[in-house]
Amino acid sequence: MRLRVLVATGAAMLTAAGSAVAASAGGNAQGVAFAHSQIGAYRKIHAETVSETGFVEMNALLGRTSVFDWQWGSGRIPHGWVRATEHAVVALKNDRVVWWLDELTPPACRVGLCVQESVEVVVSHKGGFFAFGTPARHTCFGKLRGSTPVQAGAQWNEPHGTYSAPVNHGSDVLLTYTYPWGHQTATETDRVSRATRLDLSGVIRISGGGLPAFTVHFANGHPAKAPAAPLVNLCRG
Repeated sequence: MRLRVLVATGAAMLTAAGSAVAASAGGNAQGVAFAHSQIGAYRKIHAETVSETGFVEMNALLGRTSVFDWQWGSGRIPHGWVRATEHAVVALKNDRVVWWLDELTPPACRVGLCVQESVEVVVSHKGGFFAFGTPARHTCFGKLRGSTPVQAGAQWNEPHGTYSAPVNHGSDVLLTYTYPWGHQTATETDRVSRATRLDLSGVIRISGGGLPAFTVHFANGHPAKAPAAPLVNLCRG
């Protein structure tokens, strides 16, 4: 799973950055070995899709004065913000990120009240960018300032944390491990294909540190090849 960052905030106009969790793996020897076996599997694929809830909060307003602020990995939702649903795709080469596209969708409108906009985020070796709308129809792109939860060139799947013994579950394996999440602790359980060693879905429960507990759910797909890289048309001015 890609959630290898501490609590962080990023935005069109924010500069706070999160620090990467140091990659290390310990605990049950079989669990650690299984996690390391996934590295080879991820080096062979060209893309992964991720549908995710519970990770990103945002404030996206489009108008005469437009605003896009977002944060991730926090159980707190600032007043007026919403929790987004993510539909992302990452292009990979040897388990390294070539580019990442994340479609952020706000909750369904309340009766007679639609304020928050969908946002498309793109990260590549050229930087981070955002546009209001969806990959099918969006505005021109602005440049993101601050950090992003995914960086071009970073390793996508990397063993880390303290592992429990893997548990066979039909044709899949359940792999559970814990790791620091800022001042909290994350307990992640991945459902992994025993045949391919690729993540299929998972749940991450974050708690402790005197902060609100929250949960992240994700489901992954593995297209045969990476789609064409998104075209980033920058706004003028």
